[in-house]
Formats: sequence, structure tokens, C-alpha cells
Amino acid sequence: MKWFSFSSLRSRLLLLGFFAVIPALELTISAYFDQRRLVIARTKEEALKAAQLVARDYDDMIEGARQLLVALAQLPEVRAGQGARCSATLAGLLKQYRRYSNFAAVHSSGELFCSAVAPTGPISLADQPWFQQAVGARKFVVSEYVTGHASGRPSIILAYPVLDEKGQTQGAVYAGLELAWVTELTVKLSLPAGTTLTLADRKGTVLVQHPGPADWLGKTIPNVGLFGTVLARREGVTEDIGPDGNRQLLGFAAIAGASERDFYVTVGFSMQGLFADVDRAFRRDFLWLVVVVLLVITVTWIASDMFVLRHVNTLLGATQRLAVGDLSARTGLPTRGQGELDQLAHAFDEMAGSLQKADKEKADFTAMIVHDLRSPLTAVTGAASILTEGMVGPISEEQRKWTTKILANTRRMLDLTNDFLDLSKLESGRIDLVKENVDLKPVIQNSLDNYAVLATDKKISLAGRLDSQLPKIQADPRRLDQVFSNLLGNAIKFTPEGGVIEVGATDGPAREIKIWVKDSGVGVSSREIDQLFQRYRQTTSGKTSTQKGTGLGLVICKMIVEAHGGKIWVESEEGRGTTFFFTLPA
Repeated sequence: MKWFSFSSLRSRLLLLGFFAVIPALELTISAYFDQRRLVIARTKEEALKAAQLVARDYDDMIEGARQLLVALAQLPEVRAGQGARCSATLAGLLKQYRRYSNFAAVHSSGELFCSAVAPTGPISLADQPWFQQAVGARKFVVSEYVTGHASGRPSIILAYPVLDEKGQTQGAVYAGLELAWVTELTVKLSLPAGTTLTLADRKGTVLVQHPGPADWLGKTIPNVGLFGTVLARREGVTEDIGPDGNRQLLGFAAIAGASERDFYVTVGFSMQGLFADVDRAFRRDFLWLVVVVLLVITVTWIASDMFVLRHVNTLLGATQRLAVGDLSARTGLPTRGQGELDQLAHAFDEMAGSLQKADKEKADFTAMIVHDLRSPLTAVTGAASILTEGMVGPISEEQRKWTTKILANTRRMLDLTNDFLDLSKLESGRIDLVKENVDLKPVIQNSLDNYAVLATDKKISLAGRLDSQLPKIQADPRRLDQVFSNLLGNAIKFTPEGGVIEVGATDGPAREIKIWVKDSGVGVSSREIDQLFQRYRQTTSGKTSTQKGTGLGLVICKMIVEAHGGKIWVESEEGRGTTFFFTLPA
């Protein structure tokens, strides 16, 4: 029996237990992916909120700068063009507003006359677009990314026109906004590690990249498609490859600089490690699920063996014994249980008992009929023998031919009735072995002598190979002679002319005598070997019409050998002969 087969009951019970865990597995996996989607949605929301918060903070700072510049444009020293006094005022103001790199004032000609940071020489800003726009349009202006002329640091210029009492443009005041405030903002927002923050103008020029290399500043964002999405949607969340090469969720928002949306901020949350907690929880849940599966398999294995398979295997064994003709087969299971298997075992035992009872009644009836047939058959056999031998007078050859046929068939019928009677007695247990100390050598030699003439007629060599020191055994010599007669008769029957038959016996190691009858006959096919010791079974291997029998001889041999406490078996190969072995206790 194979240890595991998908067709076995145990494997089906295990599969049933496994299938019972599948919903839990499906739920665990589904919950895992739901958690991943939830993390992504939450991270997107946080990225967008962070971008919006930076944009609002920048808007507030720009508005504060505008109001500050409006106030500076009204200062008398600025409007009067008093450079020294104006520079001192602005220098004091710069110490209070650390986010700015410089405060300065410019004449309408573009000449710098007032600066909180002392310039290294005369500076003209007439060619700067932000100055031209502030003076020409007379409005608040936010520049693009520039390097301060006085401070020399990257910044954004915020400018406001200075008007005289008649509303004529006298020049402009401006402030250089430091871009380092973005770093301060990331600390304020408590953004997770790996978060990137980028500030860019509408041309895609990077004003701030945190964290990131300084050489990015002033350069165009390399991902044209990404910046196109930012320009088109103004606000939202997308995915991109971050500076470290890992994917990130990118929240972006446009910044209102004065009246126009000229700047954009993006906040990127790295997706590396984003699902660390979810993955850790999934591994923990999956590990517990594996433990549950193993526990279910173990419990199913043990429980199925204790409560199902033992009963089923017992029933199967009893059924197989019954199938090969052992009507004494019983399950031996409790018959008072209320379970289905207990009731099945009880029904089987009752069925087997009924079959055994019916078989006994049949055997008794058969034995009675056969016994009644033996007396007239004996009389007919005797009469046919007297007629054939001419004891009541001479008979013609034609008459002898018919009396010989009568004699042969009545003898065969008499042998058949004797076999039936022996089988009936053995099966019913009414036969008593008359055991005595038996020397096997004379018993075997006597059997060889009985069949010597028949073997000679077929030109078959009949030989014995016996150990010189065979111990005596307790056995019924008449029944042993019956075993040897059946085995030798079959061997001669199925061995062709010129064949060899050997009868041997040896003292085995386990206090038993091993005996064999070996022939060089037609042999038995592998598919028929298991049927040899069944009633009325006769082999078809090499069979001819002259080889007739009842199919009971080997069954009787098996019963006699087993009644002595031995066992019998056969080894054969079709076309190469057959060997019958049996053992007897020493």
C-alpha cells in the first residue's frame, strides 16, 4: 500500500482539512493587498497635504514679503534716495528677517543706491527682467531663480515699485528670498526619512532640492513628462523615480506668486520601505496560518487514523479475506456503537456470519449427497472392474472398450466425491489429525514409489533430494501422503515427456522442515498464481484436454498444511516449470 495516494481516504480527509483553511488564506492575502492599497492611498494623501502646506507657507511668505516691501517703499530715506541712511535701516531690518539674503533700493535708472549687504562696487539692475517689470508695470513682481548681485547666493527676488507723491516711478525696492527656508520647513513638517522636496519655477528650473546635490540648483528638471503633468494638473499625486533611483509617490501643488502661479512644489515619499509594516504583519499572519495548516494536517492525520482509518482498514481487511473465500472473516469492531462505521461493521459481521452459516449448510448438504453417491459409485466401479477383467466370462473387444470407459469415469467420479468429502470435513473443522512421530523420508519415498510407474510411462525423471538428518515431526502421515499425492499428481500431469520432477526436504533454521515439489512443466502465469489455492480454480497455462481435475486438490493441500501449523506457497514462471513449497513445524 502506498504511503500517500490522492485516491486514498486519508489524503481526501487531508485535502478537506486543507480546503477548510483556504478561505483563511484568501482572507489573509486579500487583507494584505487591501492594506497595501490603504497605505498607498494614505501616503498619497500625506504627500498632497505636504505639498499643499509648503505651497501655502510659500504663499504666506510671499504675501508677507509684499507687505514688507510696500512699507519699505514708503520710507522717507528710500523715497529721498538717501543711500547711507537707507542702507543702515535695511541692514537692521535684515537682521530681523533671516529668511532674506538682502534688502535693497534702486533708482528708476536701475542704479543700486541702497543695500543692506554692502556691494563690492557700482551695480546696475536696469537689464534685470524683474526690475523692468516692477518699474514698467508698477506692480509687485516675483522673479525667477537668480544669484544675488550683492549677496552672491541663489535666491528669488521680490520687487515693488517706489512712487513719488504724483504717482511717478522713482525706482524700486526689492528683497532677496533665501531658498534655505525649505530645509527648515521639512523639519517643521516632520516628514519621514527619505522624503524629497523640490521647488521649481514654471520653466522647470530647480530652485530647491532637499535633500539633494547642490549642482541641481538652477538646472531644468530632467523628467519632462513629470513636469508636464505638474503644469497640466496644477495639483495632485503621481509616481516617479526619485534622486536615489527608487520609486516614490509625488505630491505636487502650484504656488501663487502675487497674481500668477509661477512656482511649483513637489513632495516625494519613497516607496522603499513604505510597506515594511504591512509586509511584517503579513509575514506574521502567514506564519501563523502555516502553523494552523500544519496543526490541521496533524490533527486530521491523527484523528482520521484513530476514528476513521483504523475502522475502515479493518473493514477492508475483513472484506478482502471474505473476497478470497475466508468466510470466518470478522471485523472484530464493537457492534454496539451508534456511529456509521460501527453500524457498517456490525452489518458486515452479520453478513459474513450469514454467509458462513449458508456455506456450512451447503457443505453439509453437499457432503450428504456426495456420501450417498459414493456407495453406488463404488458398486458400479467394482462391477465395471469385474466385467473388464472377464471374471464373469469372456467379453468382446468392443464390450471391453466400453467397460473400460465406464471404469475410468466411475473412478474419476469416485475421486471427485472423495475430494468433496475431504474438503467438506476440513472446512467444517470436523476432521481430526491423527498425529504421531513421523519420519518424512519413508513418507516421501512411498509417494515417489506410488507415482514411479506413471512417471515412467511419460518418460519423466522422478527424483528425491532429502537432507540426511531430517528430524521426526508430529504429523498425520495419511494426510501428508494426501498432500504429496496431490502435488506429485499435478506435477506429472503438467510435465511433458522427458521432463524432470524433484521432491526435496531440508531442515530449516526456524525449527521447521521445508519441503518442495519441483517440476519442469508448463508453469503458471503470474496472473494465475494467486488463484491456485482457490476452490474450483484451474490454470489455463499450457492446458490440454487430457489434463482434467476438480480444482480442489491444492485447496485440500493448503488446509492440511495449515492444520499442521505450516504454510504453503508456489513459485512459477510460465514455460519454465513450477515449484510448490510448504513447511511443517519440526
